[in-house]
Amino acid sequence: MNEEILPLLNELIDRSRRTETRLTKYLESIGFDTRVQRPYWNGHSVIVPTPAVPICDILAVVPPDYASDEPIPVRCKGQFVMEFYRTENFDGAN
Repeated sequence: MNEEILPLLNELIDRSRRTETRLTKYLESIGFDTRVQRPYWNGHSVIVPTPAVPICDILAVVPPDYASDEPIPVRCKGQFVMEFYRTENFDGAN
């Protein structure tokens, strides 16, 4: 019986997370403070609250006019997590 229910429970958990994410983004878009910590740009690197931040959120905080041949570091709680390079067709929104 557990083998039959486990996939359904996993699907339910996944859908709940997606619903929570959408609701949080909507509430923030209308000005409600959800106290969710988001990544931010500190002038030369991206600071993330947790390594589990989606890549699209990390890319979205890099200013569109930032131009450098140097890698862009990503840090979490003062520790280096990763780095990436900006390319010609880089679009932080996608």
